Amino acid sequence: MSDTNGSLFDGTVSSEDTRKALRREYIKKYNEQNRDQINARRRAKRASRSEEEAAIVRAKNAEYANKRYHASEEARLKNKEYCKKYREEHLEELKEKGKIYVKNRKDNFSEEELKAFNERQAEASRLYRERGGDAVKEMGRQSWSNYYKENRQEMISRVSEYRANNQESVREYRRKYAKENPEVVRTYARTRRARKAKVGGTHTPSDINNLRVLQKDKCALCLTSIKKHRHVDHIVPISRGGSNDKHNLQLLCAQCNQRKHAKDPIEFNQSLGLLL
Repeated sequence: MSDTNGSLFDGTVSSEDTRKALRREYIKKYNEQNRDQINARRRAKRASRSEEEAAIVRAKNAEYANKRYHASEEARLKNKEYCKKYREEHLEELKEKGKIYVKNRKDNFSEEELKAFNERQAEASRLYRERGGDAVKEMGRQSWSNYYKENRQEMISRVSEYRANNQESVREYRRKYAKENPEVVRTYARTRRARKAKVGGTHTPSDINNLRVLQKDKCALCLTSIKKHRHVDHIVPISRGGSNDKHNLQLLCAQCNQRKHAKDPIEFNQSLGLLL
């Protein structure tokens, strides 16, 4: 390397391209040999910045990366091909670096810094999805689907292990989530029940809200107000082969839903005098 250093700085190399190549080689080797010290200096420099300075630096880096990436179609394709090739050649190394990075982030970041970092990541992901539109969303769904198929058992094992080791926090999270999202939990329960009964159809919490608007927050049978308390009823009961689709749903008050239970809808309405 001493010959390389000499040829770099003593002016004996005539070709500009050769000097650039030698300099790149020198910088690459220097970075590899002094990686820990360089990273330490970078961390110290980042830590010394105020939030305003850090925001300015992030904006400048993003602007530079965006300008370079969108310089031309050829540049984008070249960058995409390079990144793909690099990931394929360094897959295991990148996985290990990712694990170390996540661990260091948890160990070295304060709670406020970690929260701010997660918010920035979420915002960056949101902007990326918005700019890419439906194509990016479909790509993400397809990527997740493929990953799940390839790593299903491993993911199930990790989730099971986490639940076994963090039972109290999992129970607390579920209680909190159920309290904040009651309609989502009820929708999931109905979907699970329908799946066990092997009937088709799905619906979402927004479908239930649409029903509320259509029924004007009144029971479909007795017209009692269901603004505070309501039951979601399958018009044709699941036990009789009814679908879990939104078109087979109605909102009832508790009393009407208990009276109807799993009866045939026509027979029940006839018993109420609503049908001949």
